[in-house]
Order: sequence, then C-alpha cells, then structure tokens
Amino acid sequence: LIWGALHGVGLIILNIARKIGFNLDYVPFLGQFITFLFVTFAWVFFYYGNDLDSAILFLGSFVDNENAISLNEVILLGVR
Repeated sequence: LIWGALHGVGLIILNIARKIGFNLDYVPFLGQFITFLFVTFAWVFFYYGNDLDSAILFLGSFVDNENAISLNEVILLGVR
C-alpha cells in the first residue's frame, strides 16, 4: 500500500514540476539519480513486512541509539 502511495506521490510531483517548467535537460543524469534515490527509498517499504520495521530503519539512520541499524546491515540489505 505504501509502495503504491509513494509511486502516486512521485507522479504528482513529476507532473507539477513539468507544469511549472522544471527541466533537467541541462543537467545530464540528474533525473536518473533522483529517480534512483526515490525508488531506493520506496523499496524499503516494499521490502519490509510492516511499517514499524521500515520506520526503525529510517529513524535508526538519524538517531544514535543501540537500536540503530549498522552499516553492515545496510550492506547486507542490498545483497539480499
């Protein structure tokens, strides 16, 4: 559900950006990089079975505590 909602939000943002004349043609690969970041962010919600695990991943990235995800776990997440 969240994956689909994020996809919809991404399309809305893209359409608004096009209507106001935002153009990435002058910066090659920036659009692809932004798309990669957005899909990578959204994929976390698709990968984890529930919202709590996704929230722990994101909050653990910004908060220094013993429940924070380690760099090794992030690397292993990409390998799975």
